[in-house]
Amino acid sequence: MIYIGLAGWGDHDDLYMNGLHRQSKLEVYAGHFPVVEIDASFYAVQPLRNMEKWVGETPPTFRFIVKAFQGMTGHQKGFAPFESKEEMFEAFRLSLGPLQRTNKLAMVLCQFPPWFDCKKEHVQWVRYVKEQLREWPVALEFRHRSWFEGEMRGKTLQFMREEGWIHSICDEPQAGMRSIPIVMEATHDDLTLIRFHGRNVHGWNDPGDGTWRDVRYLYQYNLEELHEWKERLEVLTAHTKDIYIVFNNNSGGDAAANAKQLIDILKIEYEGLAPRQLDLFS
Repeated sequence: MIYIGLAGWGDHDDLYMNGLHRQSKLEVYAGHFPVVEIDASFYAVQPLRNMEKWVGETPPTFRFIVKAFQGMTGHQKGFAPFESKEEMFEAFRLSLGPLQRTNKLAMVLCQFPPWFDCKKEHVQWVRYVKEQLREWPVALEFRHRSWFEGEMRGKTLQFMREEGWIHSICDEPQAGMRSIPIVMEATHDDLTLIRFHGRNVHGWNDPGDGTWRDVRYLYQYNLEELHEWKERLEVLTAHTKDIYIVFNNNSGGDAAANAKQLIDILKIEYEGLAPRQLDLFS
């Protein structure tokens, strides 16, 4: 089965054009898509009350992809606000409890930063992270090209298979060493993740003035580009049971529309979505 959704639910204004009435944004979102990526967990380990609230706002079949806290993936120096790495991982594991108990956790996503290149100490840290999260399905996403260059491509994929990682396949700009190619390989029999970051080559790398944060994911996929993925997915489904797809190209608000276009192209009709609020005056 292919499950398609978006990165976060707060910024997709076109989903809420008719007003929210008495529903939260997540409740409305769950009427359109069966899965969402939680990005808030990257910036802070989420308190249980948040996870419990989100569980309560979504139907039984809804699933969450939880992005690993930035201290776990090397995006920040140290483990603040925690005193140690052990405390950090324990807090993150506890935060997953409500999703695990309700069978709403699709996977944890560990996205490593663009400067996290292929070398021994980084491989050791990836192994450590996997051990700390061994109870859950965990996806691995690299941003540095060295993991997939030359002979390292096969070694990286074999490492992921041996360690039990789900491959997070990326559609992103080809913008030098801090970007990776589309690597159409499943490393897990049950699960594969695909993330659409857009193809904004000029906005991908940080020019040093901070403006990249506003334009990195500024891209609208055209129908031809989405149709290319139909063929890729037909091949991939023979090697993995379930595929989760997340559109992250939302700097210009294009993610929801592109996700719906791909759903239409693949002729998917989801059951168990949340009921949609009808606006009698729209």
